[in-house]
Amino acid sequence: HVSDSYFVVAHFHYVVFGTVVFAMFAGFHFWWPKMTGKMLDERLGKITFWTLFVGFHGTFLVQHWLGAEGMPRRYA
Repeated sequence: HVSDSYFVVAHFHYVVFGTVVFAMFAGFHFWWPKMTGKMLDERLGKITFWTLFVGFHGTFLVQHWLGAEGMPRRYA
């Protein structure tokens, strides 16, 4: 019952954004000191992670709920 609803859109973004962007930031924080010899600020990394995490779930969790309620992906 959720096909062609916002649930599909939200699931796609959870899979793509959740893996690619979070992995990119994790790789950046891991490899930056190895490439430059300079450590990144751990506090700034935690702030970045939690801001991205809360914003990500605040956006796409709502889309999951709307899709589960039957909101269509498009009107027309």
